[in-house]
Amino acid sequence: TSDEFQELEATWAEIAFAESEVGPRERLAYLYGVHTAVMTKDFGLIHGPPFNEKTEFDRIVPTVLVEPRSQDLDFQYGHYVLAPLVMTAIDSLLMKHGTGTSVEELLRAVHAGKGGNFIATLSTLLPRTDADAVNRWITGDELIPSELIIDR
Repeated sequence: TSDEFQELEATWAEIAFAESEVGPRERLAYLYGVHTAVMTKDFGLIHGPPFNEKTEFDRIVPTVLVEPRSQDLDFQYGHYVLAPLVMTAIDSLLMKHGTGTSVEELLRAVHAGKGGNFIATLSTLLPRTDADAVNRWITGDELIPSELIIDR
């Protein structure tokens, strides 16, 4: 939905446009730790709120596409952890494949009415295997590779 896409964009922008280089790296490392914990079901990797209630943690549905009646932690995870990680990983893939564009440029095109659908555009820029992986990350079906987040 457009609301989900706005969350995807906004949570990424908070990291991408931060003025400090250290803050975003620390934030991405924290988010990736939560992502790893959720995707591997390893509660031992969680060190604080809001994910530190085991019963709720165990019920997290890992997707950016959070259902309206989902528990609060699904929204917390999907919007504020997974969404910025997906966008950061997409940016890394665009660089890796030498596409000559970035998430920022694609979003500017979308907002100017020149870019069409953001996700559909990715399928024209990335190899099929990577475009398919992006969809699996969005739906929480696959752990995002750390090298696209931490070592970028």
